[in-house]
Amino acid sequence: MNPPDAAAFLLHLRECPELMEAAAPHGQYLTGADYDQRLEDRHLCLRCGAGARNAFTAETDIGLRWLDLCNACSYEIRKVNTVSSGFYYGRLPS
Repeated sequence: MNPPDAAAFLLHLRECPELMEAAAPHGQYLTGADYDQRLEDRHLCLRCGAGARNAFTAETDIGLRWLDLCNACSYEIRKVNTVSSGFYYGRLPS
């Protein structure tokens, strides 16, 4: 099964941010160590289900949320998410 269209996927996440796991409450910031730990925890890509290699956070009405993506989906999301992202890029594991 193919993953959903990248633009439609982003719109869906904006409408249903509860699909993403909570990262931090409003007003709390994450550190590089938080992103590193997220990657070490081995999550699945929210778009296609493959192993996530990138951890992002998204600003939503309900606080910061994790967006875990594989490399291919990260690339597709970056292509369509160029105007006003609201997504913060995490760190790739070394």
